[in-house]
Amino acid sequence: MKVLNLALVLSFGVALMACNPESKENVEDEMAEIKADFEAEKAQMRADLVELQNEIDAELQDLELKKADADAELTMKIEEMEAELQAEAKELDAALKKVDDSTESAWDDVKKSVNKTTADIEAEWNKFKGNIDDLFDGDNS
Repeated sequence: MKVLNLALVLSFGVALMACNPESKENVEDEMAEIKADFEAEKAQMRADLVELQNEIDAELQDLELKKADADAELTMKIEEMEAELQAEAKELDAALKKVDDSTESAWDDVKKSVNKTTADIEAEWNKFKGNIDDLFDGDNS
């Protein structure tokens, strides 16, 4: 009986919307706004990921330059840092692919996943920058 009542209410609502063209326009406007919000959020998230990726790439280039003047022990430490950074870069690539491939219907899940990944990478990145500063303190390279 409850299902029948629900079906009648839904049918009545659809019938009212069909009779009122303004309601249809309002729904279309809301759908367009939702799509625009999705596209804007997606673009912003992508830009943030690319910015972080560029920072990591710049640090990798800087480490390569420092490695040229380093002794064997320092070279080994730099190579360990480069391996860590390359792993972070791969995670960023995967996050970018998720964002690029995301659909509106799956956006909330993608956003949560990518935000967690980004937070983890940023935490590691900040720790990493501190380690680099400590490693090269007093170094004139």
